[in-house]
This record gives sequence, C-alpha cells and structure tokens, in this order.
Amino acid sequence: MKNNNTFSQSGFTLLELMVAMSIFAVLAVVGWQVFDGLNRSKERAQLQATALSEMQYAYLQIQKDMAQVVPYQLDNGTSASESLSTDTKANGFTLSANSMSFIRFADPDPRYQNSALLERVVYRIADNRLLRQRFRSLSDLENQTPVESVLLAEISEGHFQALTPEPISIFPDKTNPAESLGLQQEPQQKIMTPALLPKGITIDYVYQLGSQSVPISWQFSLTDTPPNPVSSAPNPNPNPNPNPNPNPNDN
Repeated sequence: MKNNNTFSQSGFTLLELMVAMSIFAVLAVVGWQVFDGLNRSKERAQLQATALSEMQYAYLQIQKDMAQVVPYQLDNGTSASESLSTDTKANGFTLSANSMSFIRFADPDPRYQNSALLERVVYRIADNRLLRQRFRSLSDLENQTPVESVLLAEISEGHFQALTPEPISIFPDKTNPAESLGLQQEPQQKIMTPALLPKGITIDYVYQLGSQSVPISWQFSLTDTPPNPVSSAPNPNPNPNPNPNPNPNDN
C-alpha cells in the first residue's frame, strides 16, 4: 500500500519582499519630510513670535517715553529770544541720524522719598542694536554711568528723523535754526519763539528675521510746545506775597 504525503509550502518571493521594502522606504521618507516640515514651521513660528514680542516691547517703550517728554531748555544764561544764537546743547531735545536725547518725567523710585522728577533718556543705534540709556542727571552725560538696555538686536540701516513737520535728520539744526526749530508766532506779542520739541519723530530700520530683511518704519507724535520754555534754574528771588502791590497804603 503506497502512502503519498503531500506538503504545501507558502511564503514571500524575493520580488514581493523588494516591493514591500520599497513601499516602506517611500512611506518613511514621506513621514520624515512631514515631520521635518512641522519642525521647521514650529521654528519659524517661534522666531516670528520672538521677533514680534521684541518689536512690540520696543515700540511700547518708545511710545511711553514720547508721551512723557518734557519741552525743556537747559540753563545756559540766555533768554528764550536769544536761544537761536546759542549752542544746540541748550535744547533739552536733540536728534541726529543715529541718536536721540530728551528729558522726560522720571518714574518714581519707591526706595527714595525724594526721587528725581526729571531724567534724561538717550536712544542710540550702534553695533546693529537699538539701545536705551537712562541718566540721572540732565547734563554732563560723559561723567555718568547710564542704565542701559537693548531694545532691538540684529537691525541694520537704522536712523532717526524729526518731523517739523518736514522730516529732518538733525534737530535743532544750526545751519537753518528758524526752519528746524519750527518757529511759532505769538499772535499777541508778535514775536517768534523756537519750538523746543518737533512735531514728531520717525525711526526707520531693517529687522533681520532669520534670513529675511524686513523694513520697519515707526512714527511717534509729540505734544505741542508751550509758549515759554522751561528753564532748569529756579527763580532766585521768589515772592511769597501774592499781592502784586508792595505798598500797603494804596489799599
């Protein structure tokens, strides 16, 4: 009696294995590209969020300073009508292409009861950065150590301009003081007094956002200049008597 046992064998052929490995490789490459794209998008979003936060902080800081600017004239021994022929350092607000200096109301210091009412703030564009410096004293900046902070980094082509209302790169301008100071005519006194502040300022720069260069232009307005400039020297002979007539017999 003959017993015939048959065995059936099944498996993958070499061609099927190669096709399966090719499909797996394609899926792996596609998955890696999707994952890499998500990572790049996350990095770009984080970079843009950081840049936006930095620019927003700088903008709000400058806006706060511009709202606190005081039209101030340093005491140089001359009157307001003679200020056109004096040094521009007598003006509390000065501006050049790469710096801006002004006097503003100081934030109260809770550590001291008698804190300064005014302070000088200087903005500078140096080494591709926008710097903010605070000085305790209103003059003699060379002998002071300011409190310095970096508002913007990685910027280029930055410069300041004053609006009078026309944009100028120097304020006050010695070469043309009547135009740069924004002379205003008093209707009653019929005299010309120099404006201690421009109408506003502009800050133009190019922000480096990764490999992209984004041009930015900011514009800030300033308050109107009062008719009489404020002098840093107080009245040496204050009159405590409110009565303008010193002769009591005339009453």
